[in-house]
Amino acid sequence: MKSPSSIRVSLVLYCTTLLALALASVSVLGYRTAMGGLESRRAATRQLHETQFFDRCRDCEETMDNELLGQAQTLARLVQFQLDFRRLRNRELTLLGLISIPQNSYFSAPVWLAGVGRGPVAMELSRRNTVEVRLDPAELLRQGEDNIAEYYHIKTSWGASNLSTSLNGVPLDQDLQRFAPNQALYWEFDQTNHSSGRLVRRVRLKTSAQSLVPFRPARRPGPEIQTTNNRGDRTEPRSERMDRGDAMRSSLYIECAQDYSRYEAKMEEFRVRRDEELLQTDTEVDQALASLQRELTLVGALGFLAATIGLLAILRVGLRPLARLSEAVSLITPKDFQLKIDHSQLPKELKPIALRLEETLKQLGRAFDREKQATADISHELRTPLAAMLTTCELALRKSRSTEEYREFLTDCQGAGLQMNRAVERLLTLARLDAGVDAFRAALVDINQIATDCVNQVSNLADASEIQLELDTSGIAKVSTDPDKLSEVLLNLLHNAIQYNKSGGTVTLRTRQLDDHAEISVIDTGIGIPAEYRERIFERFFRMDPSRTSDGMNSGLGLSIVKGFVELMGGAIMVESAPGTGSIFRLLLPLARERKMKAVPAI
Repeated sequence: MKSPSSIRVSLVLYCTTLLALALASVSVLGYRTAMGGLESRRAATRQLHETQFFDRCRDCEETMDNELLGQAQTLARLVQFQLDFRRLRNRELTLLGLISIPQNSYFSAPVWLAGVGRGPVAMELSRRNTVEVRLDPAELLRQGEDNIAEYYHIKTSWGASNLSTSLNGVPLDQDLQRFAPNQALYWEFDQTNHSSGRLVRRVRLKTSAQSLVPFRPARRPGPEIQTTNNRGDRTEPRSERMDRGDAMRSSLYIECAQDYSRYEAKMEEFRVRRDEELLQTDTEVDQALASLQRELTLVGALGFLAATIGLLAILRVGLRPLARLSEAVSLITPKDFQLKIDHSQLPKELKPIALRLEETLKQLGRAFDREKQATADISHELRTPLAAMLTTCELALRKSRSTEEYREFLTDCQGAGLQMNRAVERLLTLARLDAGVDAFRAALVDINQIATDCVNQVSNLADASEIQLELDTSGIAKVSTDPDKLSEVLLNLLHNAIQYNKSGGTVTLRTRQLDDHAEISVIDTGIGIPAEYRERIFERFFRMDPSRTSDGMNSGLGLSIVKGFVELMGGAIMVESAPGTGSIFRLLLPLARERKMKAVPAI
């Protein structure tokens, strides 16, 4: 993945992406929450419309039933019973003759007629044979067509009946056994099929017959005989009226029916109204969801745009210290490694970077200085033996000399050449260490033996400088390391200890074993190292006393090579020194059982 070319662009991309995800999440969550609420409202509204539909249907049915019941009650109120006593007398005499013939008792007939005419048997016979159910057409006309049922059937308990003309003489199905005898007032509703095949809604009403209008036949002219009751009210002649208590004890059955298609038409109207209300509810909910979606999209887009603009402004202000730091870094030149910036103007996140940058610049400045010094030192190291060689050659060529004199001149040139070669070899060694390709040939070596060999090699130099060499070795395990590099390290340390020692001083090489390391110490009683130089003695071409002449072994590269070899062997080197008291160089190497060496091929 290609890295972004700008921190500002990266932050804008990351922040806007997170912002877009956050806004999208909030919008989706809000939309789902609102959609859940609207769907709940839709379900509740649909349930309400369904309930209202059923309530309307029930109310319509109840209204229709109430109308039918009211019409039945109206018919019960308008019913009239008409009596014809002449028919009663003729039928009684006929019945009397039929009864008296077998008995041959013609003389007892008047007595029987007088006794039976006012008895219950006579009353029942009169009701069944002389009472007719009629409706006054004038009263029906006054009630109006809307108050009278389309179909009606009136029937009495003694068998008299009256049918509406719409029934065409076909009565409705009246099952009088459905009514209990002790019920004075009772009604019920049902649906049935008329003989014409039409479905009708019907009410069945049972009530008591309360009105009785006698039928008065034409009489001869004469005074009318009237009677009054104990309250002075005019009454009909007893011979021409029927006992009203008997009429009250009679039951009247009325059936009223209407075409059920009227109810179905209203039901269909209510159903269409319900469907329209449901469709309107669905439309409103869908429109609300669409409007909410548009509003959320618009608010999200505007919020994202406003947040992006604000983010750019914030980033511009927030990255201003970084811009000042970048400007200060751009002012650094090879001649000026100072970071010119005020730390108080930097936020706490950039202060460690500025401090680390200043430290790096200081190290870089010192490295530049060392490179400059190294160039001068290398020139000096190579110029001195080269000048000696040229001078020797010039002297040898000025005149003819003997063979011995030429031999001496050549010997001096050889020494200068060897010095130059040693300096070049040391420079190549440092170059290989810097490149990480210096050969490391690991072998299991005896440190005590290597220490003894190194002491023997520098013994002549110590004797010439009147320095006493001491060797202090103890039982130490063998280590896995490069013997050549270890020997060169010890020879460098011993050479420095002798060179910077005092006449009559002492140099001690001591070996011992610690817990998991082998310790090799070179102790001298020389001039010591000041504290300000203690960290710099391992720098290349650094010499505390530049006035000392270089002999090839003291070019300022020895300790740099020592530190490089020790780090390559996996060890560490430390120095303890004080001016006038001498120095101690302590070398620590891991034992063979602890260190796993990896050989690097030589180049």
